[in-house]
Amino acid sequence: MKNLFLAVFICAFSIACYAQALNGYGLKAGWGITNHDWQYTAFSNGKSIWDNNNGFSARVFTDFSIYRYIGLETEIGYSQKGAKYKIPITTNTQPDGTGEFINIDNRLNYLTFSVMGKFKYDMNLVSPYFIIGPQYNYLLNKQISKVFQSVYDNFENNSLGFAAGVGAEINFTAITVLAEYLYARDLTNNYNQSTIEIKNYSHTFLIGIKL
Repeated sequence: MKNLFLAVFICAFSIACYAQALNGYGLKAGWGITNHDWQYTAFSNGKSIWDNNNGFSARVFTDFSIYRYIGLETEIGYSQKGAKYKIPITTNTQPDGTGEFINIDNRLNYLTFSVMGKFKYDMNLVSPYFIIGPQYNYLLNKQISKVFQSVYDNFENNSLGFAAGVGAEINFTAITVLAEYLYARDLTNNYNQSTIEIKNYSHTFLIGIKL
């Protein structure tokens, strides 16, 4: 499956390279709510529930026009992902917990590449749009709590997924300002063992400029 998604990504990137008209380029930055699905494959309903983490995201993009309302957007960026978890501290005399917790804060830092179809309705001042397409993620580094170190030591450096979002471009004389919500999710597993399937996902809110 990973080879299939990689082929789709390469195909989309090739189409973007041959697109006819460069419509603009720019920078986006913002803050995201991140988490991951942690499924135990040995159990039908085995799943760990993690708390949301927060992470910074920034990317540069180019915008290509194909036909009227249809275009392509390519992005290269940096994205922080991960999740949090609280483990209750128990003792022999307080087996239900002492009220104190071990705070787990796992962070994964990725370089991301996206090629997305863009559907935009051009208007004089505000132009709304929708984007969707494949995303490739390369793990740069990670900060992991010792409790889960053995799992994250076996994390894959490469993962494939998709991104989809909605936004609006506000057109001024010299530049265009944009606001965007982007949802990204892995489609391939990040953990290379057969007992657990781990996939990242995030909700990111971005602002940017387009020249």
